[in-house]
Amino acid sequence: MERTLKMLAREAKSRLKKGFWERCEEELDERRRTAREQGISESKMERYFAEKVAGSIRGETPDEFYLKVRKMLLEEGEVSDAIGRLTDRAYYATLSYEEKQRYNLELSERYLEALKRFKKEYEFEQGKREKEQRKNQKVIELKEIRLSATIDVHDMEVKAKNAIKFFTNGDKVKVSIRFRGRQAKHGDIGLDVMNTFYEMVKDNAAIDRPAKQEGRNMFMILTPKNN
Repeated sequence: MERTLKMLAREAKSRLKKGFWERCEEELDERRRTAREQGISESKMERYFAEKVAGSIRGETPDEFYLKVRKMLLEEGEVSDAIGRLTDRAYYATLSYEEKQRYNLELSERYLEALKRFKKEYEFEQGKREKEQRKNQKVIELKEIRLSATIDVHDMEVKAKNAIKFFTNGDKVKVSIRFRGRQAKHGDIGLDVMNTFYEMVKDNAAIDRPAKQEGRNMFMILTPKNN
C-alpha cells in the first residue's frame, strides 16, 4: 500500500516520540568506535549506516527477493543469467507480451538495487574481517644478539636468556660476532662460541641458517622451535 503524505508525517512524529533518532545516534557512535578500533573508514561506515536507517524509515526489511539474490551471489558470484534465475516462471507464463516486458524491466531494476546493496554490505563486512585477521596475525621480527670471540660464560648465559625471551615471543634471532684484529683469521674460535651459544638455547630454538663467516663478521640465524 502506497503511503500518503499524512501517513508519512504521522510516522515521523511517532519516531520522534519513541526516541528513534536517539537510538540511531547511540548506535552510530558505537559503530564509529568499532570502526576506529578496527581501522575501517568511518565515512564508509556512516554511508552504510545511513542507508540502513533510510531503509528502516521506508519500511524495508530483508525481503525474500534480496535474500535470494544474496544467496546466489555468495554461492556463485555474479552470473549472466541472473534475471532468468530470479524469474517466477509460473507467474511469468500468465503475462501478456507487454506485461512480460514490464516484468523483466522491473525485475532487472530490483536485481540491480539488490546487487548494489549486497556489494556495499559485503565490502563493509569484508573490511571488518580483514582488519580482524591483520590484528590477530603475528608479525615475526628478526632480533639480534651480539657476541664476541672472547665472551665469558656468564655474559653468554645472560644473552642466551634474552634470546629465549625472543623465541618465546615467536621471533627469530640473528646471532652475530664481530672479529677484531687477527681474530678474523681464527674463525674456528667464533664457531666454537656459536656452538656453545646454541647449546644454551637449543631447547627453545632450531638453526634456520648455520653459522657462516663473512670477512670480519660471523652470523647464525635461529628460529623458534615450535615454528
